[in-house]
Amino acid sequence: MVYDTFKEFIKNYTENCLLAYFQEMPCKKSLWPIFSMLKSCLSVYDNIDISKYSKVIALIKRESSKHKPKKSKVLTDNEINKFISEAPDSFFLLIKAALIMGISGACRREELCKMSIDDIEFKTDVVMVTVPATKTNVCRKFVITKPEWITLLVKYNDLRRSKIQKRYFLTFHNGKCNNSPVGLNQGY
Repeated sequence: MVYDTFKEFIKNYTENCLLAYFQEMPCKKSLWPIFSMLKSCLSVYDNIDISKYSKVIALIKRESSKHKPKKSKVLTDNEINKFISEAPDSFFLLIKAALIMGISGACRREELCKMSIDDIEFKTDVVMVTVPATKTNVCRKFVITKPEWITLLVKYNDLRRSKIQKRYFLTFHNGKCNNSPVGLNQGY
């Protein structure tokens, strides 16, 4: 798509033409991804190497210094505790369980998604969790000891217990677990 738009705008692939193209671009994001895509496409389709165009690279460096990346929002401890204690379990129990597991084990979303019932062991006063499918391929374990968090996990576990699905996190609606697993990009 970037290459097609570029070909409509530019007919001659000189350094000055590329410079004009990038100067006219109404882009609020960094120009580096666009430059990279064009560099690859021009190299493959037209046998042109724009990585040697020093004026274009200097322009992109200048423009990228103005670009401020968007910072992700982070929940505070108070916000997390307020959510866990005040949000109704009938709607938010799955999210609470995933939040507790994610915070306690510093789990990535992929690790939570792949977690199975065999990875969680309930003891009398602790929950032991094994994360076998990690990005680094190193199995790790963590323990949850907060009594109020354990109570929520036991409540969620009891609702999903009768399901035959191996994945731990199942779709949750109206206070009940369905037998379909939660996807990686599950939205609420």
